[in-house]
Amino acid sequence: MVEARIDLPKNYDPDMDGPIEFVRMCASGDPGAAALRLQALETCKTLRQRHSDEPAAYHLSGLVCYINDNEEAALRFWGQALHCIPNYDLARRASEEHLAADGHWSGVSAYMSQISQGENVVSDEYIELVRQHFDAGDLVQADYYAQRASA
Repeated sequence: MVEARIDLPKNYDPDMDGPIEFVRMCASGDPGAAALRLQALETCKTLRQRHSDEPAAYHLSGLVCYINDNEEAALRFWGQALHCIPNYDLARRASEEHLAADGHWSGVSAYMSQISQGENVVSDEYIELVRQHFDAGDLVQADYYAQRASA
């Protein structure tokens, strides 16, 4: 489980309010958050386009994706936040918390090293794991890594 902490960028964009409210509602268990899910995803996309050098936009996108059960996209957005500012603590902490529970990656540095070589490197690694698990008859794990590869 990742702690949902958010900071506001120096050049605050009021469009962040919607996704922030979505995260807040999900964290508090408010069932009304489901109605905001798609809008939060779309707004985050716009925020990333508008603020491509702002780690807070990527971190918020990561939280929204994580809540929407797209953990691989969350990791990639947190990675993009760390590319903007390597010591961006919220993205590093969220990545560390998720990767500690993941078991596949030894940590943020290992994941960042792979992702810095290109998204295909990570996807290719997952596809190889799909093959291995499929060949071993472990269809549940094969499906798990297939979903990660397609994220």
